[in-house]
Amino acid sequence: AKSEKEVYKYVENLMKLIDEDNKGKKEGYFLSVAYGIASSREINDCNYERLIKLADKRMYENKDLKKASEKIG
Repeated sequence: AKSEKEVYKYVENLMKLIDEDNKGKKEGYFLSVAYGIASSREINDCNYERLIKLADKRMYENKDLKKASEKIG
């Protein structure tokens, strides 16, 4: 199992690669990723349905933040 810090580092590296790829494009498709991270350590009874719902909730929060930052930037 990866630590939370390692998982976020992987995601950060992936996002950098995606940004670099998108910057080189003048036309065509641009890649965008939304993600939500949750750990079974966060849930007392390790209910996978609750774990997926938590990750899904965080994914939508991430999408909202991304949309808001795109409006600003």
